[in-house]
Amino acid sequence: MEAKELRVGNLVFFPLKDIPALILRDMFEYQNGLANLEDYRPIPLAKEWLLRLGFTQSYEHDYYELNDFILDNEFILCDIDIRVQTLYVHQLQNLYFALTGLELEYEQN
Repeated sequence: MEAKELRVGNLVFFPLKDIPALILRDMFEYQNGLANLEDYRPIPLAKEWLLRLGFTQSYEHDYYELNDFILDNEFILCDIDIRVQTLYVHQLQNLYFALTGLELEYEQN
């Protein structure tokens, strides 16, 4: 994961402090000695994360949907001419924002 992949608000894993998900508030906080970028790890995208981000699952058609944004069961964006597969939560956040102009809301459990 590189700094250029991250935006303020991206969810990442910060294992050194036993924080399962950290909302990155300042992309350059690691420059202030709070953490090194190497300490952050991407969160693998899984069904549980899609549900936390507000997606609903269609069991009939085997996809996940939020408004008109649809991912198939392999987390590939549907209804466009190119294949866009998302592997990590921050990638989905960035893709969703780029296509809709909206941020995904995170529901903590």
